[in-house]
Amino acid sequence: MSISIGSIKRAEAGKNILYRTLVQLSEFFHISIEDLIGDIPVSLWDYVRERPTQLIPCIGRDWELSLLQKLQLSSKTGLKTACVYGMQGLGKTSLVRHFLSRLDQTNWRALYLCSLDQGTFLRRFICTLLDISEIFDDEQLRFRIKMISTSPLVYFYLLRLSGLVLHKSELQAINNLSENRLHEVEVLSVMGLIQNFKQRKVSVLAIDSLHILNEGQLRVIKIFTQNMITQPILIIFSLTDVHRLLYLPDWLQSSNQIQLKPLQAIAMNALVNNEVEMNPCQPMKLAAYKKIVVQRARGNPLILKALIKSKRPDQDFPEEMVNSVQGMLTQLTGIECRLLQFLAACGPCVSIDTLELFNSQLSEPCICLLHRLVRIGFLYPRSECYIFRHILIWEIVKAQMNDSDTASVYSEQHNRLNA
Repeated sequence: MSISIGSIKRAEAGKNILYRTLVQLSEFFHISIEDLIGDIPVSLWDYVRERPTQLIPCIGRDWELSLLQKLQLSSKTGLKTACVYGMQGLGKTSLVRHFLSRLDQTNWRALYLCSLDQGTFLRRFICTLLDISEIFDDEQLRFRIKMISTSPLVYFYLLRLSGLVLHKSELQAINNLSENRLHEVEVLSVMGLIQNFKQRKVSVLAIDSLHILNEGQLRVIKIFTQNMITQPILIIFSLTDVHRLLYLPDWLQSSNQIQLKPLQAIAMNALVNNEVEMNPCQPMKLAAYKKIVVQRARGNPLILKALIKSKRPDQDFPEEMVNSVQGMLTQLTGIECRLLQFLAACGPCVSIDTLELFNSQLSEPCICLLHRLVRIGFLYPRSECYIFRHILIWEIVKAQMNDSDTASVYSEQHNRLNA
C-alpha cells in the first residue's frame, strides 16, 4: 500500500497537536505526563525536550536578565558561569526559564536540568550529556555508557553514578579502589562525559535547585564545571541559600553571582496586574485586596501568587509555605524547636542581647543552634540581630504554637523578656 507524502505530513501534524495538548493539560492541572498516560512513547519525551517554550513573564528582573545576556555573549571565547541564588520564592527558576525561553527563539542551543528529584538527578544529568532519552531502559543505558568509557573502571563507575545495579564483580572492582584512585576514576568518568557533551554544541546549560543535591552529586557537578573551562558555554546554577549551600563553596565563589532580592513595590503591583489578566477570577475582590496582598508578600513573587489565589488573602497563609515550614520543623531537635519558639515570641527580628536570655539556660553554645536554624532556612543573620527570612515564616511558626507544652514555652520566654 502506497502512502503519500501529504498523508505523512498530516499524521505528523496530528501527532504534534496531540502531544501539545497532553503537555498543556499536565501544566494546567499541575500533574506529570505519566499521570495522564501510562506507557509514554519515546517520541513524546523528545517532543517535550525539543518543543519551543512559551515566554514566561519575568517582571522586575531586567538587570539580572541583562547580566545573563552579557555572560552568554562573552562565553563565546570560553566558559562563563553564573550563580543565581536567594530565598525560596523570589523567582530564581522563573528568571532562568525566561532567559532560556528567549534563547529558544535564536540559534543558541540551551539545556535545562532540574535537581528537585534528587534520587534520579545523576542519571538525568548523564542522559543529558549523552544526548539520550531519560526513559532509556537499563540495558540501553549500559550500552551507551560502555561506548564512551575509556576503561572498565570508568564504565563501572558511570554505571554506579547512573543508579544502575552493578554485577558483583563490577561492584567489587569499585569497592577495592583506594580513596585517591577512586577520585581519579571519578574525574576520568566525568571527562568521558564531557568529551561526548562537546559534540552537542550546547551554548547554555542551566542546572536548577542545586541546593537539593547531596555531597557526592555536588562533587560531580564541581568536576564537570572545572573541566569545561575551555568550552564556549554559559553554565547557570540556581539555588536557595540553605543547607550545604548556605555559603557558596569555593568553586562557586568564582562564578558571576546574581543574588535575587525582594521585588520593589512597583514590580509587585505590575505582577498583581499580570496575574489578574492571566487568571481573571474575582477581579473586584483582587482589586480590593491588592494593597494587602503586596504588603503581605514583602517582595516575594511566589507568595504573592499564592495569596492572590487565596479566598482570604488578608488572613490566609499560602498552603505551599505552610507545608514548607512544617517540613523544616521536622528537621529540628527539641532544643532547636524551643529556641525557634523563643525567637517567634520575641518578634520577626531578635537582637543578640535578647538571645543572651535564652543562652544562659543552655549547656551548649546558642550560636550552634542559631546556625542550624539559619542553615535550614528559618533565619538570616545580621550584624546585631537575627531576622526571620520572611514575615510569613514568623507568623506561621507562631501559629504552630498550639499545644500546651509549646504554649508554656512561649509564655515563659515572653514573660522573661518583659521582666
